[in-house]
Amino acid sequence: MISKENNFDFIRLFMSILVLYGHSYLLYYGPATQDRDFMYVISSGQIDAGTFAVPVFFIMSGYLITASWQNTKNLRKFLEKRIFRIYPAVIVSILLTIYLIGFLVSSDYSNYLSNLEIYKVLKSIFIMYIGNSVMNVFSNLPYSSAVNGSLWTLMYEFFCYLMIAFLGYSKLLNKRNIILIFIVFYLLSMMNKYTSFSNTLFFFKSLPDLALYFFAGTLYFYRKEKVHSLEKVLLMLLLLALFTYVGYLHLVLVFVLYEVLFYISYSKYIKLHNFAKRGDFSYGVYIYAFPIQQTLIFFWRDDFTYCLFLVTSTITSLFLAILSWKIVEKPSIDFARNMS
Repeated sequence: MISKENNFDFIRLFMSILVLYGHSYLLYYGPATQDRDFMYVISSGQIDAGTFAVPVFFIMSGYLITASWQNTKNLRKFLEKRIFRIYPAVIVSILLTIYLIGFLVSSDYSNYLSNLEIYKVLKSIFIMYIGNSVMNVFSNLPYSSAVNGSLWTLMYEFFCYLMIAFLGYSKLLNKRNIILIFIVFYLLSMMNKYTSFSNTLFFFKSLPDLALYFFAGTLYFYRKEKVHSLEKVLLMLLLLALFTYVGYLHLVLVFVLYEVLFYISYSKYIKLHNFAKRGDFSYGVYIYAFPIQQTLIFFWRDDFTYCLFLVTSTITSLFLAILSWKIVEKPSIDFARNMS
């Protein structure tokens, strides 16, 4: 059982906003402008705000999803909870992007609708990702190759859920097997980053990088001693600084995030346990921020300073996230709970 006295809700929302920030330079200024991102600068180009936040999400998810399976230990109930948590909100987001934002930004909506290919819309819903080829409305923007670039991680997230379901249902979900899986994904991820090895299969190319962090979170579930010392955290941060300096940040990043994340999550000094008492808005920010930013750029690129763009997109995304939680996400979660 996971203690409710944790800071996961705060960290999730903070990381969602960090992803929004990470994308803001790319969308406002165009490609090859990551050098404006403070995390890109201090890491000498090894990581940016978005690619820092996503691993944090996956570590938390690995921990919480493993706990969910252990609390349920029923395949149908587990999958119902996972499907109703992740799918309804992203389906609504995709449909609103295609039909509402499409309406706002298209000069001829009837022609726009006639050019929509229904199989591409259905495919977008199934894989939880909407490519620019579906709409083709942002071709004149600084970053024209994506409609909602944040969604690409969701199919990997769901695939990790399925791996936990398979391991749990097969009675293979234990510490020894998770250690082995973690080692395999760690080696594959490092081979991708630091050797000439390259996996050309689209889906599996990025899977090791994300599953590595997910199963780090799963490992934490099986960690008996969950008390973290500040001394160990400081030591890990020093190690991160050293490896960043020599250009091999990713060799130690998962281990550093593992210690620092759970230290902050269960810190005696940082107590934000009731942060989400009015709702968990992190997922909504994550799935709405990118198309909101693209739409703002479409209409007001010449009128917005970068700072005004960042503030406006953050506020708008938070507003839509609140609506998403109250209208879609919370009812879906309650529906799945009542089904069980």
